Amino acid sequence: MSDATPAGAHRPNNRQRWLIILGVVVLVCAIAYALYWFLYASHFQSTDDAYVSGDIVSVTARDSGSVLGLYADNTQAVRRGQLLIEFDPIKAQVAYDAAKADLARTVRSTRTDFSKVNTARAQLEAARVTLSQAESDLRRRASAGESVSREEVSHARDAVSGAQAAVRAAQSNLAEAEATVQGTEIHNNPDVLSAIA
Repeated sequence: MSDATPAGAHRPNNRQRWLIILGVVVLVCAIAYALYWFLYASHFQSTDDAYVSGDIVSVTARDSGSVLGLYADNTQAVRRGQLLIEFDPIKAQVAYDAAKADLARTVRSTRTDFSKVNTARAQLEAARVTLSQAESDLRRRASAGESVSREEVSHARDAVSGAQAAVRAAQSNLAEAEATVQGTEIHNNPDVLSAIA
């Protein structure tokens, strides 16, 4: 009987072995869960009472037109600069062509204003020549004495007065023509700049 061991002596050894196995299994499960958490699950959020905050902005067109394509839908997220709606370009092209034609008309009108200055200068020079001739005629008639009638001298004085009035009118026309283009050239004239804009 000395070889016989009591029945209770094997139990603590058996129990100890099962506790070690259980501890190893728990440790392996904890390591596996920790790896799962840090490598995969930590990248996702979950909650029972979450909400999303965002801005909803109404998009309205400045100009009316036919829509060719719609590239965003209601409540869809969009980025700055993203094309939302494509309009038929015909209306914009017509407006652009009309603006180009208006610019061309304005440039021609401005060129006409510049040429009016030259015309007014020429008219002033012609009026001065006419005045000079009238004054010369009056001097000759006045110095002729009794050989020229008083009526001819009176007509010569009237011609000088008329020529002086014509010079004043030509000066006024020149001032008016110069006022429309004074200090500008065709490329920086206010009317042309407005048509370009």
